[in-house]
Amino acid sequence: AEAGEALRSRIADVLAEASKISESAACAEQVLTSSDEEEVTSRLSSSREELAATHALLTDVEELGKEVDAFNSEIVDAEPLEFDAAMDTMSTAIGKLNAAVAGLARREKDLAQARYKATSLIDEFNRTENAANGNIRGFEDKKASISNETTSPFQRARELEELLEDVKALAEHIHRVSDLGVAVESEVQSLEEPLQGKLRSLIEGDAPATEERYRQLQ
Repeated sequence: AEAGEALRSRIADVLAEASKISESAACAEQVLTSSDEEEVTSRLSSSREELAATHALLTDVEELGKEVDAFNSEIVDAEPLEFDAAMDTMSTAIGKLNAAVAGLARREKDLAQARYKATSLIDEFNRTENAANGNIRGFEDKKASISNETTSPFQRARELEELLEDVKALAEHIHRVSDLGVAVESEVQSLEEPLQGKLRSLIEGDAPATEERYRQLQ
């Protein structure tokens, strides 16, 4: 009788552990749609640790199953102990946690890819926009210098005309800035918070302002 009670207690422990694993899987599932990379990564790490711990737990459960089978084979008049249901409950709980871990891993990968794609586009925009503004500043300084020269009006007009020809050559670069600005906005807008806010903070330039500055130079 004491042996039977001890086994029943251990079976109850198995069910309690299975319940904890199911709760952990449910918590992990709640993060599957999160756009917070840190939250997803943190939950994935903890869920992987919990899943790894179930391997040792399963070994213990399987050993308990053997003990229950041996106990049932020896009793004659008493009701045999039920263990299959506890084993099924444990297997189901572990299956849920395993599925949640796989889902979190996919979510982490998707978020990382989205961040990398947007970041690369933002970096290209920042570089292109900074270069365009650098060229515009150079032209602005040169234009101001021509206006301040003490040469004849005809010479100043000729130098200004030459400058404006050089300015026209910058048009393609400005169009590229505009196209990248639109692409960046579209890419970032497609993301969810908090990733959208984090990436938007990386945008250094202002394409419309650069276009207007270029128009003022012409």
